[in-house]
Amino acid sequence: MQKYSIKVNRETIISEKQILTGQEILEIAGLSPVEDYELLLKTNEKGYEPIQLTETVNLTLPGLENFSAKLYKTINIFIEDVKYELDECYSTPNDLLNLAGYNNKSYYLTQIKNRGVEIGYQENNDANHKIQLKNGSKFYLHIREEQCVIVNTSPYVWLKSTISFEEVINLAFGTATNVNSTYTVTYVKGIKEKPSGSIVKGGTVSVKHKMIFDASLTNKS
Repeated sequence: MQKYSIKVNRETIISEKQILTGQEILEIAGLSPVEDYELLLKTNEKGYEPIQLTETVNLTLPGLENFSAKLYKTINIFIEDVKYELDECYSTPNDLLNLAGYNNKSYYLTQIKNRGVEIGYQENNDANHKIQLKNGSKFYLHIREEQCVIVNTSPYVWLKSTISFEEVINLAFGTATNVNSTYTVTYVKGIKEKPSGSIVKGGTVSVKHKMIFDASLTNKS
């Protein structure tokens, strides 16, 4: 079955239907109640054309790719139970922290969603990831721990975003490595793209807080 791709507020959405109403586009984009939003079709670099809720759009026509959804009115969100008024339906965790007077280096946010489900925005790449806001959205502040890695069961403060094979070996055995030995490095609890694996000599990996490394040596025969 053919699928059709468009963007709403720069977020890609997929439809299996060729023809959609304005209401259906907003619903697929997760924006509700739809009556609170004005849907606009980007026609050129400076212009937008309004799409009514009942108006149909043929997704196969050229130029029907980028849409913008704007709130007709402000919404209220809560950060640590303090109310803030916004006129945008998307924001980033970093912008929300700035709104509340905090910074991403020392704090991160969690969001309480339906049925009490908590979503965390702790990772470095979460800071500028756009999230959808709804009226009544609730966020809470958390103090970041100083980032550390664990090498051979010992914790070490590590503030860089990556760590190399040689740096792990130095943490494990000191800088005076034995030329008659070979070393291996494996890790677990890494970033979600590659949570476990190994590092070869000359290689590096991205660091996650409390990432665990195991470094071992074998004497050459």
